[in-house]
Amino acid sequence: MTPDEQTFTVFYRRYYGEVERYVRRRLAGDAVRDTIAEVFLVAWRRFSEVPLEAPLPWLYTVARHTVANQTRGARRAASLRARIEQQPEARADDPADRVAGRLALVEVFDALPEISREIVRLVAWEGLTVAEAASVAGCSVSAATMRLHRARQQAHEALARVTAQPGDAPSRNTPTTEVRS
Repeated sequence: MTPDEQTFTVFYRRYYGEVERYVRRRLAGDAVRDTIAEVFLVAWRRFSEVPLEAPLPWLYTVARHTVANQTRGARRAASLRARIEQQPEARADDPADRVAGRLALVEVFDALPEISREIVRLVAWEGLTVAEAASVAGCSVSAATMRLHRARQQAHEALARVTAQPGDAPSRNTPTTEVRS
């Protein structure tokens, strides 16, 4: 051990009790040990600045600043915890839900009559208007509109069944398994 280490060890043993009492009057729990350790770490790093003829006021000053830092940190942590607790619970989307939704849509689409599937393809995939899709499919605009409406409704209901959470009350519009055309 070097002479500086020996001097500091004597210094540490001599003043530890006073610093501990000072800190315990201001803090509680595990923060006391951490604060005392921080005070003596500062003393070690700045040992050449410590007035060895009267070191206690210097140590108390360091302890006062360290206690203030601990208190501010605890307040900030409590404030952050409160803000976090007020946040709504984040729910990550489950990729399986997307797959189930796509499978439900495929099932609904496959169950549609061919003319309804063609109307959906022409409007959704080819970007035609309902009137244009009706002309291509060889039906009236009102029939194409009705087929498209029913297909959308069935797709919406299928997705609602897939995304319903356990315990959710069934919607008034929950369909039966029959496919309407």
